[in-house]
Amino acid sequence: MTKRKLASLLVSFLLGICGVLFDFSLFLLIFLGYLMWQFSVLVSGKIKGKRRWVYLAVLLAAFFAGGAKAGCREEESRGAQSFFISGEEVSLFGRLSKKEEKGEQFYYYLKDNILKSKKGTYSCPKILVILSADEYSMGEILRITGKIKTFHQPENEGGFHELAYYQSLHIDGAVEKARVEKSFGGSFPFQEKLYQIRKKFRESYVKCMKDSHGRLMAAMTLGEKSGMDQELKALFQKAGVSHFYSISGIHLSILGMGLYRALKKKCNGYAAAAFGGTFVLCYSCLTGFGISQTRAAGMFFLLLYGKCRGKSYDMLTSLSLMASLMAWENPMIFYHTGFLLSFGAVAGVLVAGELKKACFRKELSGLRDTVLVSVCIQLTTIPILCNAFYEVSLYSVFVNLVILPCMGILLGLGMAGMLAGCFSVAVGKILLYPCTLILLVFEAVCRISTALPLAVFITGKPPVFKVLLWYGSILVFFICRKKKKFLIPGTAVCILAFTIFFLCPLPREREWDVLDVGQGDGICFMEEDGTVMFLDGGSTTVSKVGTYRILPFLKYHGIRQVDYWFLSHLDKDHTSGMMEVAKSGFPIKYLVLAEGIVRDEAWEELNKFAAKQDIPILYMKQRGTLAGADRRWEITCLFPEDTNEETDRNDASMVLFYKSSGFSGLFTGDLSLEQEEKLAEKYKFPEIDVLKISHHGSKYGTCEKLLAGVSPKTAVISCGKNNRYGHPGEETLMRLHQWKAEVYDTRFTGQIKFREGRITTAFSVND
Repeated sequence: MTKRKLASLLVSFLLGICGVLFDFSLFLLIFLGYLMWQFSVLVSGKIKGKRRWVYLAVLLAAFFAGGAKAGCREEESRGAQSFFISGEEVSLFGRLSKKEEKGEQFYYYLKDNILKSKKGTYSCPKILVILSADEYSMGEILRITGKIKTFHQPENEGGFHELAYYQSLHIDGAVEKARVEKSFGGSFPFQEKLYQIRKKFRESYVKCMKDSHGRLMAAMTLGEKSGMDQELKALFQKAGVSHFYSISGIHLSILGMGLYRALKKKCNGYAAAAFGGTFVLCYSCLTGFGISQTRAAGMFFLLLYGKCRGKSYDMLTSLSLMASLMAWENPMIFYHTGFLLSFGAVAGVLVAGELKKACFRKELSGLRDTVLVSVCIQLTTIPILCNAFYEVSLYSVFVNLVILPCMGILLGLGMAGMLAGCFSVAVGKILLYPCTLILLVFEAVCRISTALPLAVFITGKPPVFKVLLWYGSILVFFICRKKKKFLIPGTAVCILAFTIFFLCPLPREREWDVLDVGQGDGICFMEEDGTVMFLDGGSTTVSKVGTYRILPFLKYHGIRQVDYWFLSHLDKDHTSGMMEVAKSGFPIKYLVLAEGIVRDEAWEELNKFAAKQDIPILYMKQRGTLAGADRRWEITCLFPEDTNEETDRNDASMVLFYKSSGFSGLFTGDLSLEQEEKLAEKYKFPEIDVLKISHHGSKYGTCEKLLAGVSPKTAVISCGKNNRYGHPGEETLMRLHQWKAEVYDTRFTGQIKFREGRITTAFSVND
């Protein structure tokens, strides 16, 4: 690394940023290890005396400079969060710098903003404004009024962190229900023209191809992902090849380097570099200058600079320089998964290059080289994928063997057909027809790969030590690569580390989680013996609650199967999420219903659904018990009666009593006051640790008799914010207050976690 002093300096700077954003003590320890390694390299090198200590001091200064930069950005973000109050009226002045069309809305990105509200005046570099029409040009200064929209944090573990995502784009807030009061001149005609051209190109694809394929090509060549077919998008993501429709270094390398090499045959290197660089710059502006494009374009310009100057191009220095420049502009870019994957993929290419030098004497053939590079990219990005999506595709390396060789043809024909389609739809269709065939092949290969066993391997969110072990083992391998006698032990260390990362789950503690599903119910039970159970799972206020709240939670915890999915009754706010989870292909071993369930149309539909998904249904009789190994936990069905003739689903809700060592809970579905009284009269309960309040806290539930019978220490209410039913009712809250139960409400707390009798959440309603 003494030959790469700039890269070493920039790595120190980036470690300092990570220390502030994530865990300072951990990254300080990593930096000290890095400093010791640098010192050992210096000792064995030519740098001696004071120069050696000056070099180490500069590295230390770079580390703290990165930390200071990240600290300033965090302080700026905290100031913004204190100013942005959801729903508050605000007026702002700002310059329009970017536009996106999303469905029927237009996202305007404004920079150099001045906001005014009741709290005063605030300046922020970027803000998002959501409008219903596109009537203004890039570069115009707009005066806008509207209401503040704050970005939310995850309601449950594994959920999408909207705030962190927008912070990674240097945006701390948004304005919705916006109206443009006045616009001022100063537009940027070039940027606006590119935006209009982009719209025309997108329309060309849609006119010349099948709608889903046209929008896929628009995403691939123009960065227009918002209109993509969701089923296709999910398929490619599941197969682990979503990179092919995301504009990245592959696209810019094919287009930019292809143009540069073609021009270099006709003119001198300076002219070829100028034309190639101009094309990449204009193309990046056309497609929105996303994070991957910015990285790829920057590295491409550095490559051209090296070629023009007759200098060798060092990919590691180029990579670290672009990462540092982007992090200097906004240190929180490290929260962006696309940023991490983009740089991680290039790091994989670097690893492949070093591996070829160390282990292969001859140049590899095209196929072998593609396999090696694909495997190395997979190795360097797996921890990032696991941290972001909690799963990896095990066959993506092989799928890439089909996709990567076709990328050049697909891009070339796609752009030619797009341009032709602007003038003649017939010609555009002819040129784009081969693209349709290629995409159909991609679809077929992805469907085959995802149908194979273990196509998607759920890893859960990896703990920090596993990530360090993963990357540390790669580092050990390369330290050993030059010393042949250590190569085999180094390889063994890598294999062991990868095995531990994938196959050795951490010991699981007993845990309950009441998920925030909006207006509905969803409770997960995780037992020490590996049994996973779920109670209900649905919502009437959260769209696709199974896809966006339940499944991410399960994957976050590394859960690969739900053993028993109990349904208290069959209203949609208790079943919709379960159905989404089952349709996604996630394994559910058994559905569990009460013997006395109302056997109406909903019951018939569930039976058909379960048969289609090949999920057996178990029926629990009243007083029937499901128990774990050595009876460390038990779940008993207390209600309804097996001969129950109730026709109301709520009144026939399955009531479950859970008991484990030193912990107990009662779950009452949507039971009414009358049925609760019958329950209290029939059973003598011990003191209950947790009572799941019936019917989302309705005033028609949670009667005095039941509270007197169970004496709950803690009460949990699951309901949606501003729900139309007025849940929870004031009467219910008063009764709980009188019994001195500590009340937790998912509207305010989000997910509520119970572990070893302790409750982990933000706060209780009593606070």
